Amino acid sequence: MTKSLDGVLIKKANQKETFTQEHITELLNCTDPDTGYLYFMKNYFYIQHPVKGKIIFEPYEYQVKLLRSYNDHRFNINMLPRQSGKTTCAAGYLLWYAMFNPDQTILVAAQNIQDTLETPTVKLAQTNTFMMGIFINSFLM
Repeated sequence: MTKSLDGVLIKKANQKETFTQEHITELLNCTDPDTGYLYFMKNYFYIQHPVKGKIIFEPYEYQVKLLRSYNDHRFNINMLPRQSGKTTCAAGYLLWYAMFNPDQTILVAAQNIQDTLETPTVKLAQTNTFMMGIFINSFLM
């Protein structure tokens, strides 16, 4: 692995990787269609806490139900209060979905593109799962 200009580890093309049984087990746990999204979010999805800083996502029970609803039903209408972690849950679930379901198209809609791209949850999720994405791509190739 070499470091890019940003200091991020990047796998060179055609470089062989070795995986331990633990790596394979982690990947299988994340790819499970029934519980993989929750395993992924509880182990690899970080959020920005206002006091504690960067912490691993630990969903409340209503957030687990929301995530289960996302996974079990194609269309969802949810009546939830403001500031309850809906965007965080949606960002984490869609990130898992994009990483572990090949050939999917995902649309994130907002009033303008800046609202979508500047959401702190989406930014943090993108940076924290980069290494997981490299691992998956290495494993599948």
